[in-house]
Amino acid sequence: MMKSVWDNIKIKLSNALNSKDDKEYLANLVERLECLKAENKCVPFTINSVKEKGFVVKVGGLFAYVSFFHMPWKYNSVEFWKPVSKHLIGKKFYCNIYSIQKEPLSILVNAECHHFRQINLVENSEYLGIVMNKAKYGIFIDIGYHFNWEYGSFVGLMHISNFSVSEYEQIGVGDIVNTIFYGYTEDRKIILGNSSIQKEWLTGELENLVGTIQEVKMKITENGKRAFYVKEKFKTTIPISKIYYPGCKSKAKKLIYSLNDNDVIQCEILKINKRKKMFVSKLLLE
Repeated sequence: MMKSVWDNIKIKLSNALNSKDDKEYLANLVERLECLKAENKCVPFTINSVKEKGFVVKVGGLFAYVSFFHMPWKYNSVEFWKPVSKHLIGKKFYCNIYSIQKEPLSILVNAECHHFRQINLVENSEYLGIVMNKAKYGIFIDIGYHFNWEYGSFVGLMHISNFSVSEYEQIGVGDIVNTIFYGYTEDRKIILGNSSIQKEWLTGELENLVGTIQEVKMKITENGKRAFYVKEKFKTTIPISKIYYPGCKSKAKKLIYSLNDNDVIQCEILKINKRKKMFVSKLLLE
């Protein structure tokens, strides 16, 4: 595969040479790149086209090749480059000249020397991103697209709970989507979401409530059903079963059905249902 990539590059070089009919001009370009290589200079290049495992680029007036593995940022898989790469054509980055072979002419560059300007992502702000990968638990999105790659790559997970089943089925790798930056996990991974859910369910901060005793308020909904809320904000369910109330299930059920709108009860937070974005709680009986 590498041979075919170089064959294409050599054809382009040959065409350029024939059109100019100027070997001396080509020799001067090569000599200049050799000097830059010797000085280990970080020089600009422009992405020209996409190959299976890298890019054909233009550097110092000549065609060269840079692999995905030597770009300014890395992805966990070469497959992640496929939806992104077409958006990088024409973009300028910086590289070191890695090697120059004269007969036939072939040039390899390494763009790991490129330094991006820093930018701070703003919590609760919307960004456009490219869907890079679709997993059973969510989609991975690169919001570097939002900044036209000026600040590099910012990859985050948008959990599947952000979507209905039909919405998730319609999303495809390579799609451009709107997302909201909700912050970072403890290990500095980007958390992305949308406005349809409360961000606390995604950031993990509500995990601290599991195992604690909390006040739970019961509210009557518009359709007359009971709904329960922790801290008057986060939904919880209070399942009445023998598992949670051995020998006193009837007592627990009676207490629940005796509650009036806005009554407050004490509950233990047992766990979080991440898919439904609600707590599972146990009523404390006196």
